[in-house]
Amino acid sequence: MRKLAPEDMRRSVTPADLRHPVRVVVENVRSAFNVGSILRTADALGLEHVYLAGFTADGHHPGVHKAALGAQDTVPWSTTETAEEAIVAARSAG
Repeated sequence: MRKLAPEDMRRSVTPADLRHPVRVVVENVRSAFNVGSILRTADALGLEHVYLAGFTADGHHPGVHKAALGAQDTVPWSTTETAEEAIVAARSAG
């Protein structure tokens, strides 16, 4: 019996296939570390998208990077000026 190489272990299911159709709006969260924690939780739950509204730190902030542990790269997120804009964007996405 031979040891399988990584290319021999192809998966038919990708992480994008495991996403739940749930979108979250995060508005005016002061702590970048809390935003990172929210992104990490969204990654663990397989949420579809996270909207960062108001003065909430975005995924490029160093504090978010420290707390998110890479989730800022795997969870789709975007920034909006207000929560209302995020809700409109979520509704237009279905």
